[in-house]
Amino acid sequence: VWRPKNYDSKHEGYVLLRHAPARSINTVSIKVAVDVTPAAIVAVAHKLGIQGELPAENSIALGAGEVTPLEMTNAIASLGAGGIFAKPKFVEAFNGKTTPPAVGERVMDEKVAYLVTDMMRTVVTSGTANRASKLKIPIAGKTGPPWRGPAIEPPDLTDSITASMARSTTVLPAVLPVTSMACMI
Repeated sequence: VWRPKNYDSKHEGYVLLRHAPARSINTVSIKVAVDVTPAAIVAVAHKLGIQGELPAENSIALGAGEVTPLEMTNAIASLGAGGIFAKPKFVEAFNGKTTPPAVGERVMDEKVAYLVTDMMRTVVTSGTANRASKLKIPIAGKTGPPWRGPAIEPPDLTDSITASMARSTTVLPAVLPVTSMACMI
């Protein structure tokens, strides 16, 4: 039986939607998923560039499904770009000049993208990722679930950089655990 819990295992009653992700109140995320439908969440994820098959189940609210660090980072970068999705482009420079950015398309209303990004800022200013506020730069983010084994840390974004990190506890013979990072600039 699936029995999701909040990060701190407490129940706070009615809370502002902005407060829920900041404090990792998972029960609110599940309620939103039920109200908007998991299928709608999967559709938005695909518009934001998530290519893999995601479960259209309530557990999607808590990150069910497999997503690559690059896909997750690019999806969050699309929010930071005001709802404009562009395929990932690796930054290359010639004689100190970067190549032109990839052409994007609007996949989300700019106001919605702003609100989601601003809610992610609350995670840093007063939520579970508040240690990042010590950087003294505008930053938005989301802390992830305490998974064991391979995991993707949800991306963080600033005005110019979106970064995500994948952790793996898989150790190959004579190789240390590998950590990779994907950045969108």
